[in-house]
Amino acid sequence: MFFKQPKKTPPTRPTPRALEIPEILDRIFFYIQDDYILSHSIILVCRQWLGMNQHRLHREVSWVGNSNNKSISDKNSIDKLLARLPRATQLAWSSTDETLKEKHTQRLVQALRENNDFYLQRLQFNAADSIMVDNNDISSSKSNTRIGRWKDGLLKSNNKAPLSKGVLRELDLSGPVALFLRILPYLTSLTSLQLHLPCQETVQVHTVLNACPHLLSLHLDAPLVIYLPGSWKPSTLSVLGVEPINQNGVLPLQSLVLENASFAQTSLEELLVLTPRLVNLQLRNVRPETTAADINSYSWSRLFRQLKELSLPIHSIHFSIYGQAASEEEQQEKILMVCPQSSEWAFRCFDLTLSVRDCLSQLCNTVTTLELVASEGQASNDYGLALHRYLCASPHLLHLKAANSVCLIERMDIHNRWTPIARRANGTVLQDLQPGIWACRKLQTLHIRVHSFGSTAVQTLPIRSRILYGYISCVLPKLQDLHLFELENDPGLSINLFGGLCLLASLHHLESFRLGTGKTLQKARPGDVRWMIPSGQSRIGRMERMEVVATWGNLLAAERAGEKNRQETLPEYTPLGDRPCTESDLVEGLTMLGLLASVKVLVDQMNSKEGCKAPARNSPRALQVPAILNRIFDHIQDDDTETLHQSVILVCRQWYYLNKSRIRRELIWVDDSKNNSSKSFDKLITRLPQASKLQWHSNDPQLKTKYTLKLLQALEGNRDRYQQSCNPAASPVASSKRSKTPLKNDGLLRHLELTYSGLLFLKALPLLQSLTKLRLQVIGSDTVRTACPNLLSLQLESTTGIIQLPSPWVTLSSSTVLLPLQSLILENVIFSQPELESLLKSIPDIKVLQLRNLRENANSTTSLYSWHGLVAQLHALQISLRSVHFSIYGQTMEDEREKVLIVAPRSNEWAFRSFDLTPTVSYYLREIPNFVTTLELIAPGRPDPGHGLELHQFLCSSPHLLHLKATQSVCLIERMDIHRRWSPSTRAGINVDRTAGIWACRNLKTLHIRVHNLGSPAIQDSPVRSRILYGYISRVLSKLQDLYLYEQNNEPGLSLDLFGGMCFLARLQHLESFRLGTGKNDQMVRPGDISWMLASGRTTLSKSERGECVLTWQQLLIADNAQEAKRVASLNGRDYVAELYGSSSVKSHIDPQLIASLSQLGLLLDVKALADQMNSKQGYICWPKLKFLTVYQPLTSTFTLVKGYTRVGKVAASDLDSRINDDLGAMMR
Repeated sequence: MFFKQPKKTPPTRPTPRALEIPEILDRIFFYIQDDYILSHSIILVCRQWLGMNQHRLHREVSWVGNSNNKSISDKNSIDKLLARLPRATQLAWSSTDETLKEKHTQRLVQALRENNDFYLQRLQFNAADSIMVDNNDISSSKSNTRIGRWKDGLLKSNNKAPLSKGVLRELDLSGPVALFLRILPYLTSLTSLQLHLPCQETVQVHTVLNACPHLLSLHLDAPLVIYLPGSWKPSTLSVLGVEPINQNGVLPLQSLVLENASFAQTSLEELLVLTPRLVNLQLRNVRPETTAADINSYSWSRLFRQLKELSLPIHSIHFSIYGQAASEEEQQEKILMVCPQSSEWAFRCFDLTLSVRDCLSQLCNTVTTLELVASEGQASNDYGLALHRYLCASPHLLHLKAANSVCLIERMDIHNRWTPIARRANGTVLQDLQPGIWACRKLQTLHIRVHSFGSTAVQTLPIRSRILYGYISCVLPKLQDLHLFELENDPGLSINLFGGLCLLASLHHLESFRLGTGKTLQKARPGDVRWMIPSGQSRIGRMERMEVVATWGNLLAAERAGEKNRQETLPEYTPLGDRPCTESDLVEGLTMLGLLASVKVLVDQMNSKEGCKAPARNSPRALQVPAILNRIFDHIQDDDTETLHQSVILVCRQWYYLNKSRIRRELIWVDDSKNNSSKSFDKLITRLPQASKLQWHSNDPQLKTKYTLKLLQALEGNRDRYQQSCNPAASPVASSKRSKTPLKNDGLLRHLELTYSGLLFLKALPLLQSLTKLRLQVIGSDTVRTACPNLLSLQLESTTGIIQLPSPWVTLSSSTVLLPLQSLILENVIFSQPELESLLKSIPDIKVLQLRNLRENANSTTSLYSWHGLVAQLHALQISLRSVHFSIYGQTMEDEREKVLIVAPRSNEWAFRSFDLTPTVSYYLREIPNFVTTLELIAPGRPDPGHGLELHQFLCSSPHLLHLKATQSVCLIERMDIHRRWSPSTRAGINVDRTAGIWACRNLKTLHIRVHNLGSPAIQDSPVRSRILYGYISRVLSKLQDLYLYEQNNEPGLSLDLFGGMCFLARLQHLESFRLGTGKNDQMVRPGDISWMLASGRTTLSKSERGECVLTWQQLLIADNAQEAKRVASLNGRDYVAELYGSSSVKSHIDPQLIASLSQLGLLLDVKALADQMNSKQGYICWPKLKFLTVYQPLTSTFTLVKGYTRVGKVAASDLDSRINDDLGAMMR
């Protein structure tokens, strides 16, 4: 007779993934500030991502307004601007309209007003509206406009949904203050404001901050002076219908730049208190107030003290007073004390002195951004000499903005091809014009003002422009932003082919180019500039350039003659500072600097069929450099084996060899005279150099066995490899080439678990310098000292005695040295608490602190330990723990609530003794902000009268639990028998609640438990007992990855054969580690009973073996059916499962499908159904992710592993089969 199978319910729609939910995507996109990533990557993924990020794309529009904007083309331009403004994020506006009467100005003001109204409406809409997401559609609670729908678990965007408008975030305004005040009410959405006033004006800073509550960057400047009177503190009330960022008045401002501003320093100091996120503070050429009393109203020392008190995260700072040079002490304070980590600096030209350069060289970070601001009030007579020398010695510079300084073209003429006449400046001969090659080869931004000396006739020579363009294009090939201009010379830089402007075409990374050519307009033919645009590559464009080059014949001949004469009469170039240039490409590129022949070579290349294309990038990318890859791989956590094994080492051969030393390889050695063999030990020694973890269970207290001595000798080799790795010169570097010869890359032992007695640890201690994780299990009592400087985790415990931890833990010489320790677990130890408190000062990164069953001194009447003293020390050191435990042997801790809610309120990892896990503690665990995901029950120190009752009830009401380690507690099998099919009689004198329940932690990944039952010894060998345990775990906890089951007292223990239902565990498809302790006595098993674990168990022979086992169950199935019918009849219609499912405390966590799958729990029929599935044509794949398997017998309270199997990555199935088959043979003997 067969029971009726439950009907299969239709599958539910899959839960959407995180990146398929628009709200989560929008939150992620909010943090992306890189415009390049947005425009070149994100919006190209799909239409949904495009629609969600259109308003974030950087769109810049610009308008230059003046009294001449009256033509039809200007009207068309303003129409285009107004059409693009609703989607723009940046507006650059230059205006001279002081009366605001120009028509274009009025139209633009009106457009800003409409744009701001739309922004305010959207703010109100977002505040009142909420987006609802479910598996059917995405809709608004007020609006019925559907932006997408769910189909097959994926969000399909609505193609007809309107595209969102952009928001104006940045404004760069050059114009009168009247225009700014007119549009200020319409700038609510701004995050960046740059205001350039043309003359002396007054601006109220608090008005600006009130009108722009989201402002992150504020820049104010004027050529004369800009007055900033009164208090700058903004209002905390609602302004313009927008609530302030913070009711306390805290501002999001991150950058403040003031140039030629006059204000009271107290106003600035008030504002700094409200800007805790300020990273850039630039006070350039501040102007003293006009009153005589305030002529020295600015004090750097006072500002410096406030910056130190507020601890602002300043990354860039500048402070200068108009007409006053900064002292060397002041400059050193800015560089070395205010922001020593900065790589961005701004100076006035004359402030960039040799002493400042020396201070910059002392910084931890190299200078990558340098800005030279205007030098009003102080003359500079070196014409950029200090800047030129700095550029010749700064290879790390990436951004240079020196539009207010001077760069002489003479210093770029390294071959002296430009007529070397005596240059004069203001009647004085300028001597130091030695040219040099800038070292900043990777410069990306260059803003400079060029200049040259000499007569007017010399200024008009085209070689002057060719030297400038050729020098920049050859020395700075990575430029992305280039701004060149000159004011004094006439006609200025040449813009035709003859002047070499086309040499800049070799800047293939250039994104922005601005050129100021001089006072007089130049005439240029189409052929001179058409090379800049795509039509310049057409046949017409090439013919135009060829006609121009054809007229250069005589000029090229004269140039060759002049070059020959120059080489005979002038000395060769000597590098500045005697640093020769070793880059062959650069030397070759500068050989023809300034010559017309270099222009002809480039034009001929443009006119060729290939054209002027960007050269291939031969330099390796960052992820192709082994040193950079190694640095990245170092940040992968040691316990994250899945990332290394399943992803990293499978990428390519190079990644595999770079991570061979990081792969987790576990070895196990148990000193057992009966089962040890020389063959297995030789394998251990061979694999030890590649291992990262060793479990060593020693029974040799006197260190006399040959295996112990040889293993200690092998650890000496590990120590020698570690000392060699600490010497970079001697350490080998992994090759990046694809070689067929394997690379030798031995690992280092990082993790040791040692169970020992006697002198073994003291002998091995000097050999363990490479360890990052150490666990010692002492059999008996011992005195322990450690000498492992790299330890991240330390666990000391004794199973039967006490561990002495003598003083001192931290010596005086090492008290100031910080240790990397992150986890400290001590169990059954005795020590002095002041030693622990001293150690805490040296381990600021400690996250796990567990003091388990601390032992008192038997000869002392006072306690050695104080929980409140430890709490005070943790608070004083501001240590934030992730997991904490404190208990004294034999004492019940009454302040568990304090541990939970005070010491680590954000923790989700907790450890208790079983009798300390009371209903009150369980209640507080549910009240903390984070759900408990990891729970460990340690050795209690006294019997648990409830036999794990509180743990069982906690599991039935904790759906968020992911990891449970309770090997020191008890889980009764009776509480898993939800149908009461196994009803053992109660032992005499034991009265315990054995009510069954279904655990709510369906996503549990780790389960370490000690199983037990309270029935009479006569029924311990009932196979129903094992079938209930295996079936319950496989159905309720289907996502287990690490399973550890053992039973100590019962005989013969948990069944290993098919009849006992161990094959139910094959349902755990995510299982990676499985350990099973079977009881005191050996069991006789046939190959057919456990061959289902192996790949060979799916062969025809194995299927026939299982089939023979199942055929012998016919009478047992009939008896089992009769017993089940008898049980059902005795219930008189009562359904225990229905009563359990109806309970309000667990109803929300129990799935009806789970109830249906447990309907045959404990029945032999359930085993037969799974065996039939294994024997079918489709078969059943068991444990596809298994890496570790152990079956052992717990002979004593210290559980000894008898057999262990490990594999890393994808080990051949035959290898795993052979190891398990060896074990089968041993078990069958």
